[in-house]
Amino acid sequence: MTFVAAVQLAAAVTIAIRYLTVRQQGFLPEDPGQNLATPTAETGLLRCKSQNYRLLTLLSQFYIMLSASRCCKTAKGDFKNRQATGDFSTMATLHALTAGMSAWSSTATMDGAEDI
Repeated sequence: MTFVAAVQLAAAVTIAIRYLTVRQQGFLPEDPGQNLATPTAETGLLRCKSQNYRLLTLLSQFYIMLSASRCCKTAKGDFKNRQATGDFSTMATLHALTAGMSAWSSTATMDGAEDI
């Protein structure tokens, strides 16, 4: 579930970055002495620091989710190896890990896609 949420967040961030790369709005002076009354070209939204902050935060969450999904996969493989020998000592830990990561990644993906 964590991997699926990560892929969905990556898709939303990719769409937002592509849109903000093309979209232009507003005028910013290229140098401090330039007069805003005679603007030359509109500014791309990707140059806005607030947009960069939002997108880079969500992009970093994607990489965190990707790493967490690999950790969950490793823990699941370890549990399956132990299960084959009759050792169920890590079942509670695996359940807590996967349930927590599933809940967090789903919520973070939903909030991130809504925020963009």
